[in-house]
Amino acid sequence: MYEDLREHFETIGFTTAVPFTDDARSITTRWTRTSPRWRRRGRPVRPLRHTGEYYSLTDAERKPVVEIHVEATADDATVVAGAAGNVPEIRDLAEAYEVVVADALRAMRPDHTYIHEQDLADYYHRICDDIDLLIVIYKRGLTVPRSVLVDLSEREEVVAVKFAIEGATGYTTSIGNFLPEATLPLFDVLDAGDWDQAREFQRALRPLEDLREEPGAGSTMSAGNNAPVINRGLKLAKLNGGPSREPLVGLSAEDEARLKEIYAHLGVTSFDA
Repeated sequence: MYEDLREHFETIGFTTAVPFTDDARSITTRWTRTSPRWRRRGRPVRPLRHTGEYYSLTDAERKPVVEIHVEATADDATVVAGAAGNVPEIRDLAEAYEVVVADALRAMRPDHTYIHEQDLADYYHRICDDIDLLIVIYKRGLTVPRSVLVDLSEREEVVAVKFAIEGATGYTTSIGNFLPEATLPLFDVLDAGDWDQAREFQRALRPLEDLREEPGAGSTMSAGNNAPVINRGLKLAKLNGGPSREPLVGLSAEDEARLKEIYAHLGVTSFDA
């Protein structure tokens, strides 16, 4: 079981946005129609919870979100559900995810102000001990030191680490939700070792990724545009992205105009390998 699931992470994974209703008070299920766009090219995909919105959801909403993923993708995808907080909270969420037949749990980066390295390793070990789902560790920045990952690498329950690192055999994409015609060919050329073509595709996508990394109007905090770009990109693709929910805000008029221009340009860009 462990090896089978590890192989699923050696491909492309879609980190999905959660579209809220117009007032952002609840979740709409109309987004399930995005899943056929992933399937059309006949490859396994891995829809994940959109990390930029995890903390905008309540626990009561997280289980239905995962259930919608499972129902929409059937057996065509590996569904990894996010969880954060103290171990009992994660255990409760994991039990709910098991009921709706999620494949694995992604342990989000710790949100505690003060963290001890050994205690952090113990925290992850206890998660492995206390839940039955397989584990994906989410590393962002320095919040999970390399020494902790080395320690956890001995656990057979830990099947993957989500982190940008050279030599990785799979990658996740958010923009693939509305631009699969660009991100799927990028994975193909990376998988084939065609680095020149991969760099060319990445250069084409760079303006979009740069826009996501910007703080957004009236902010100095990095990547404030990250999730809002995905929400608006889905709308440009005639899909349902919905508005952003606090603590996130939508794109400014200027940034939305830039996104439309970038999207239009990518629409006429060839991504044939």
